Amino acid sequence: MDIKGILRKNQYTYQMGKIFRFIQLKIENSLFCIGGFFRRIGIDKRYDEIENLKGKYDGERCFIIATGPSLTSEDILKVKNEYTFTMNAMCLKFNELQWKPTFYGIQDEKVFHRLKNDILRANIKYTFVDGAYRKEIDNGDTWIYFPRNYFYNAYAAHFKHIYKAKFSIDCKECVYEGFTITYSLIQIAVYLGFKEIYLMGCDCSYDVDRSKSYFVDHGIVDPTFKEAGNRMTAAYYRAKEFADKNNVKIFNATRGGKLEVFERVNLDDIVNY
Repeated sequence: MDIKGILRKNQYTYQMGKIFRFIQLKIENSLFCIGGFFRRIGIDKRYDEIENLKGKYDGERCFIIATGPSLTSEDILKVKNEYTFTMNAMCLKFNELQWKPTFYGIQDEKVFHRLKNDILRANIKYTFVDGAYRKEIDNGDTWIYFPRNYFYNAYAAHFKHIYKAKFSIDCKECVYEGFTITYSLIQIAVYLGFKEIYLMGCDCSYDVDRSKSYFVDHGIVDPTFKEAGNRMTAAYYRAKEFADKNNVKIFNATRGGKLEVFERVNLDDIVNY
């Protein structure tokens, strides 16, 4: 077979793969939405734990601490008396900082399995974990699972590089994928009733040198690393749109970075320590 024939065959195979993936994701999204309906009307009770927290912190403020390079240990300790969320490899720093957050979250499969034992040892009271991992027998007994809908935007993101996001008003029914655990935690924070949300260490700037991209790294190489900033920024715009319409304030208290979606504030002006 000549070169043109090989290319034609490979292109055909690629297009067929795209069609198969499109159909697969459509079916999985439909099944997920049907499951969401069952969760909403109370037939599926597997996510009742997160529903028990709905509105518990109504009117309060919180700090969502990401792991960007601008973050410092000193800044984390400045908010030690506040309601705090953090994520991913931050669990490796708890002993060093002699600090634990109020809430911890994780959703990426590879990161979860790499850090699972560290998360168990951290023993955070409110540990939010993607429900895809709830069947694993050695998980934490008190973990709170959330149903993450990865299917609805996966095809557009992977094949078309269109980064769209939805924002959930009911985290028992669904938490929408937004290309970062930070976006999931924003949805959960709103569901819990927080009205002021401050982002820290949310740089949204990704250097080729991975050592400069995290306050603490989780050690997993993401093949879409170079596109991460664009993907997350699109989701953050959706979060801002929702917040502006629903009396929720989201501020960026990150020192530096490239995230300009939310109003910037100086962390030192808003905390007493």
